[in-house]
Amino acid sequence: MFLTKKLMSNVPELVSGSCWWKKPLYYNPVVRPLDRGPDFSFVDGRKPSITTKWELERRKKQVELGKQIVHYLNEIKIAEQLYEEQQIQKTLRAEKIEQSKPREKGIESVF
Repeated sequence: MFLTKKLMSNVPELVSGSCWWKKPLYYNPVVRPLDRGPDFSFVDGRKPSITTKWELERRKKQVELGKQIVHYLNEIKIAEQLYEEQQIQKTLRAEKIEQSKPREKGIESVF
C-alpha cells in the first residue's frame, strides 16, 4: 500500500536541506566529449564546423553568458565610479560644514 502511494505521488522524495520546489541558482553544465565538437579532423588542418544542434545551442548559450558577464562587469564599474563620487561629495560636504562652523576666539588677537 505504501509503495503504491509513493509511486503514484508526483512529489519527489525530499533530501535533507533541499527545496524541491525551487530551481537551483546555477546548473553545472555537463559537456560530453562529442558535444565539444566532432571526433575527427581534416588532413589539411581545418577545424570542422558545428555538426550538432546541441553544440550550436551550447555555443550560443556560452556567448550569451559572456555577454551577461560583460554587462554585469560594466555595471560594477559604474557602481564603483558612483561610489567614489559619493565619497568625494561626502568629504567635500564635511569640509564645508567644518569651515562654516563658528570658531572660538580664544586668546588670539584680532589684529
